[in-house]
Amino acid sequence: MLEQSGKRVVVQSNELIEASYSLNLNGKRLLLLAISKINPNGMPSKTTPLSFTISASDFVEAYPETVENAYRDLKRGAKELSSKVVTFRSKTANYKTLNLTDSVEYLEAEGKLVLTFGYSISHHLLNLVSQFTQFDLLSVRKLSSIYSIRLFELLAQYRNTGFKVETLDNLRFSLCVKYERYADLKRFVIQKAVDELNAKSSFKITYEPVRTGKAVTAVKFFFFDKKQGDLFES
Repeated sequence: MLEQSGKRVVVQSNELIEASYSLNLNGKRLLLLAISKINPNGMPSKTTPLSFTISASDFVEAYPETVENAYRDLKRGAKELSSKVVTFRSKTANYKTLNLTDSVEYLEAEGKLVLTFGYSISHHLLNLVSQFTQFDLLSVRKLSSIYSIRLFELLAQYRNTGFKVETLDNLRFSLCVKYERYADLKRFVIQKAVDELNAKSSFKITYEPVRTGKAVTAVKFFFFDKKQGDLFES
């Protein structure tokens, strides 16, 4: 949602943030841009589609480095979104899957597309009165790794505390990775994501392993918000 301050605010249910889905960078960027256009105070409706027109210029405004191939990246992101599902896992280990989008219409001559979210997924984007998280799209616009963006979302839920303990199982599920050994998960996912977040996002992060006996079973993240001006200088 574009506020008067010029911020593009992304608002999602915590269930959606913690869910599992695999997207490439263009797909995730388009998803966040589309969500930022939503008025989260609206109500889900079976008769009124949750649709948004997104142009190549919108994509460039949100992600300036895409300026040379904006419509190409926009279309690639839409193709990615339209082919993926999101998996929710309950506390009783039951699973539910939903389509991320209902449809995408391409307006080639205008360099635009119309993205429509389905009714079921709209419950995680509209009428959110509790158990939701919001952040400024500017906070993640420079990130080039899907793992960095997803870790930012997971931590943003706990801005008020400045720390989060995440089990390895939950990290694997939410980030959609299969590294069984902590050393591999740390090397190929966590450390790279933390390094990029520290360099390019609004968060400053450190972390440490949490052990059960000798085995690492969780990761404790510590983080705080940088000054707003740092986002433009990073």
